[in-house]
Amino acid sequence: MKLEHYYILPKVIKSIKRRWDKMTVEIEREELEEESEDEGMEESEESPLPLDDSTYNSFNSLYYLDPSIAFYLQAIDKFPLLTKKEERALTLEIAELQTILSQLSEPEEERLLQLRQKMVCANLRLVVKIAKKYRGIMDFLDLIQEGSIGLITAVRKFDPSKGCKFSTYAHWWIKQAILRAIENKAETIRFPAHIRTEIKNVREARDLGEENEEITVFNLLKKEYSQDQVQKILQAGKLWHPNSLDSFISNREGKNRTLGDITEDSGPSPETEASSNDLREKLNQILDELPKRESDILKLRFGWDNNDPQTLEQIAQMFGGISRERVRQLETQAIKRLKHPARAKKLAELRDYLEE
Repeated sequence: MKLEHYYILPKVIKSIKRRWDKMTVEIEREELEEESEDEGMEESEESPLPLDDSTYNSFNSLYYLDPSIAFYLQAIDKFPLLTKKEERALTLEIAELQTILSQLSEPEEERLLQLRQKMVCANLRLVVKIAKKYRGIMDFLDLIQEGSIGLITAVRKFDPSKGCKFSTYAHWWIKQAILRAIENKAETIRFPAHIRTEIKNVREARDLGEENEEITVFNLLKKEYSQDQVQKILQAGKLWHPNSLDSFISNREGKNRTLGDITEDSGPSPETEASSNDLREKLNQILDELPKRESDILKLRFGWDNNDPQTLEQIAQMFGGISRERVRQLETQAIKRLKHPARAKKLAELRDYLEE
């Protein structure tokens, strides 16, 4: 098994979902006191919390906990926390083995995998704590899964010789993995990272302009974007979070209607579209029985396939400059062929179909 493919946590989470999706667990409502954290890679006192009964309940305040989440929290609570001494020894051994990764024997590779897994499991509480701050944007277990992948990356990349606490280092990777997942998966329309940055810049400038009437968006951003670019970015920003057709809109009478109810659909219904396609196919089959030249002239004369009807002069030019009279003769001959009893019967059936 390759080391970079050693991801056990997503599989565990999916297994939990399947096994526990029909259970019901009610968790006491209790507010968890938010702890402050540094945004960058600076030293932080934030560390994983043991999931005793009080902490376990507080993670799930203000709503009934999904049974799969309850089981997951109970499962990770069984993994022991590491002391500072144990964590230091573990990270040093992992770093030492990773420096000679290509030279490791099979038992040494297995040892490295075990050490990584031990480090990951001991810090799963930190993943839950960070993921909790983004619940409601995505499924909570999905957030935990993405954060766990960030934790695995942190374990693989952590260098204890830099003097940084592992919890501080891992916090950044976990948060980035969650935010990246939110950007990629929670949006209805996927935007590239540089487009999202441009939209955020323009929106911030617009908000600043609303606070100070003397400041305009273009004046703030004229060094980076032209006025036309600003307009295009703002237009793209409207697509970032489009309204659902199921969202409710209140009218003057106080009645709620969905956006889909009031959005006009000028196109044909699916039933009409299907009938038209069926009719077009059957007519094509009849016309294909004629000589190709005559069939093409009829289609051009009557504007077949949603095209505009063509005059005799226009068709004559399309066919290499033949005379208008010759086009008229071919059209008349084609119509006579359609009056053949076999074809006339098929056309009559289509006429009856239309009258229904």
